[in-house]
This record gives sequence, structure tokens and C-alpha cells, in this order.
Amino acid sequence: ISYSDEFYKLLNIQNPILSGFIYQKIIDADSKNYAVFYDVKLHNKVCSIPEYILIEIVGILWDNAIEAGEELGNKKIRLIASDSEKQLQFSIANPIENISYVQIFNFFTLGNTTKGKNRGIGLWKIKEYENKYKFDIMVTKEQYETEYWLCIKIIIPN
Repeated sequence: ISYSDEFYKLLNIQNPILSGFIYQKIIDADSKNYAVFYDVKLHNKVCSIPEYILIEIVGILWDNAIEAGEELGNKKIRLIASDSEKQLQFSIANPIENISYVQIFNFFTLGNTTKGKNRGIGLWKIKEYENKYKFDIMVTKEQYETEYWLCIKIIIPN
């Protein structure tokens, strides 16, 4: 990663706490030799959920994607964030094995994990926030050339 102009747009979004959080996540991933692809276009500071909840959600999705990359040995992650007058969207994606949608949706069940005992809380927590704060979660499995990617998108109305 080139640290000059590459982060200019990211560091100049309207939410400096979120900007700094994403910046640090990208720097950490880069230090672990991840290929990081991102496109962050956030113009509005308004969000219908508390800022600390938004950061927690993004952090859970990011950390899960990083851990999956470590397990799979495929260190790639993609973040897309955008907003409009109507909504805010965050999408985080990572390569996965070709697993079923049933397996993917089970990730959102409390305690369901591939990571060991006393884990499996993060995605369940996001599902709880979805119910409390009335946003949408979209989960897709996408194929790019020979790789499957898990993409989790959060759509938050403004």
C-alpha cells in the first residue's frame, strides 16, 4: 500500500472516527500481507444507528473476514462503503470455500462457529442489532474467476 494519496479520500470522509477505524483496519491487514481492496464513498455524517454500534458492526465483519483468510490461506479482503440521502451501505467480502447458504446462514446463530469453544457471538450480535435498529443484512456468495467470496452487506436507512 502506498501511504500518500491512496488514503486521501478515506481520511476525508465526514465521520473522522469511522474513517480512522477503517484506516487502522486496512493498515493492520496490510501488515499481515492481505490484499486489501476498498472503495469508500461516504459523504453524509448522518446515520440512524449510534456511531459506536456502526463501528462495532464493521469491526466484527472485518475481523471475521481476516480470520477466514487466515484459516483458508487466502489473504484477501474487500470493503465497499457508500451512502446516499436514503441509506448507508457497508459490504465486506472475503474468499471462502464453496459452502452452502444453509451453512452461511448458520453463522448468524449464537455459538455457531468454526473457530472453537466460546466463540460464534459476532454475527449473532449483528443479527440482534438488525432487529433492534431496523437495518438489513444481505448475504451473498459470489464467484470471481475460480474463487468463491462471501459478501455481507449492511444497509442502514438514514
